Amino acid sequence: MKKLIHYTPRILTALLTLFFALFILEGFSNGFNPVDFWPNLIVTLFMASITYIAWKRPKIGGSIFVVLGIFFVFFFHGSLLIGLLIGGITSMSGVLFLVDDYERQV
Repeated sequence: MKKLIHYTPRILTALLTLFFALFILEGFSNGFNPVDFWPNLIVTLFMASITYIAWKRPKIGGSIFVVLGIFFVFFFHGSLLIGLLIGGITSMSGVLFLVDDYERQV
């Protein structure tokens, strides 16, 4: 059970980062404009850096992911389902990072 709690948030955040990385390819369409892919690249690098922080310091990274998940719910206010899905996965990963850190200290 401890291994499941240890590896699940790491896998989820890596998959979420790859999901955001897929949107970088959107900028390489027929009418390619470098301005189109920069915002997606910044979001992907931001998610990758938070994932790295969470792997090294689960308490800090988990807290950031919980706050980021709440932000995603409000950011995707146009589609509540997408906001709850992305925000829920992000928040759940953050909570699992915090639980993993707590279990390692006890």
